[in-house]
Amino acid sequence: MGWLGDTNQLSGMAWLGGRAIGICGAAERRVRATCDSRIWGGYVEIVRQTPFVVQVFFVVFGLPVTRERWWRVVLSPSALWGEG
Repeated sequence: MGWLGDTNQLSGMAWLGGRAIGICGAAERRVRATCDSRIWGGYVEIVRQTPFVVQVFFVVFGLPVTRERWWRVVLSPSALWGEG
Protein backbone atom coordinates (compact mmCIF):
# COMPACT_ATOMS: atom_id res chain seq x y z
CA MET A 1 0.00 0.00 0.00
CA GLY A 2 3.06 2.27 0.18
CA TRP A 3 2.95 2.99 -3.55
CA LEU A 4 -0.52 4.50 -3.19
CA GLY A 5 0.81 7.14 -0.82
CA ASP A 6 3.68 7.90 -3.21
CA THR A 7 1.27 8.21 -6.11
CA ASN A 8 -1.01 10.54 -4.20
CA GLN A 9 1.95 12.64 -3.06
CA LEU A 10 3.27 12.92 -6.62
CA SER A 11 -0.20 13.79 -7.92
CA GLY A 12 -0.59 16.46 -5.26
CA MET A 13 2.77 18.01 -6.05
CA ALA A 14 1.97 18.02 -9.78
CA TRP A 15 -1.41 19.60 -9.09
CA LEU A 16 0.11 22.31 -6.89
CA GLY A 17 2.91 22.99 -9.38
CA GLY A 18 0.52 23.19 -12.30
CA ARG A 19 -1.80 25.44 -10.35
CA ALA A 20 1.07 27.78 -9.39
CA ILE A 21 2.35 27.97 -12.97
CA GLY A 22 -1.17 28.59 -14.25
CA ILE A 23 -1.87 31.36 -11.76
CA CYS A 24 1.45 33.07 -12.53
CA GLY A 25 0.82 32.84 -16.27
CA ALA A 26 -2.73 34.12 -15.98
CA ALA A 27 -1.63 37.01 -13.77
CA GLU A 28 1.14 37.91 -16.22
CA ARG A 29 -1.24 37.91 -19.17
CA ARG A 30 -3.88 39.90 -17.28
CA VAL A 31 -1.63 42.62 -15.85
CA ARG A 32 0.76 43.47 -18.66
CA ALA A 33 0.87 43.14 -22.41
CA THR A 34 4.56 42.34 -22.75
CA CYS A 35 6.69 39.76 -24.47
CA ASP A 36 6.14 37.47 -21.47
CA SER A 37 2.41 37.70 -22.04
CA ARG A 38 2.83 36.53 -25.63
CA ILE A 39 5.05 33.66 -24.52
CA TRP A 40 2.43 32.52 -22.00
CA GLY A 41 -0.25 32.85 -24.67
CA GLY A 42 1.79 30.72 -27.07
CA TYR A 43 2.34 28.10 -24.39
CA VAL A 44 -1.39 27.97 -23.65
CA GLU A 45 -2.25 27.60 -27.33
CA ILE A 46 0.30 24.82 -27.86
CA VAL A 47 -0.83 22.85 -24.81
CA ARG A 48 -4.51 23.41 -25.51
CA GLN A 49 -4.29 22.26 -29.12
CA THR A 50 -2.30 19.07 -28.60
CA PRO A 51 -4.07 15.87 -27.59
CA PHE A 52 -3.42 14.65 -24.07
CA VAL A 53 -1.97 11.38 -25.37
CA VAL A 54 0.69 13.30 -27.32
CA GLN A 55 1.62 15.26 -24.20
CA VAL A 56 1.90 12.02 -22.19
CA PHE A 57 4.10 10.44 -24.86
CA PHE A 58 6.33 13.52 -24.85
CA VAL A 59 6.73 13.41 -21.08
CA VAL A 60 7.30 9.64 -20.93
CA PHE A 61 9.55 9.20 -23.96
CA GLY A 62 10.85 12.67 -24.84
CA LEU A 63 11.96 14.13 -21.53
CA PRO A 64 14.20 11.20 -20.45
CA VAL A 65 16.11 11.45 -23.74
CA THR A 66 16.42 15.21 -23.34
CA ARG A 67 17.63 14.83 -19.77
CA GLU A 68 20.19 12.19 -20.77
CA ARG A 69 21.54 14.40 -23.53
CA TRP A 70 21.55 17.43 -21.22
CA TRP A 71 23.67 15.60 -18.63
CA ARG A 72 26.11 14.48 -21.31
CA VAL A 73 26.49 18.11 -22.41
CA VAL A 74 26.89 19.33 -18.83
CA LEU A 75 29.48 16.70 -17.96
CA SER A 76 31.30 16.85 -21.29
CA PRO A 77 30.68 19.96 -23.42
CA SER A 78 32.40 18.25 -26.38
CA ALA A 79 29.40 15.86 -26.50
CA LEU A 80 27.41 18.78 -27.88
CA TRP A 81 29.42 18.50 -31.09
CA GLY A 82 29.27 14.71 -31.23
CA GLU A 83 32.83 14.15 -30.06
CA GLY A 84 32.03 12.72 -26.65
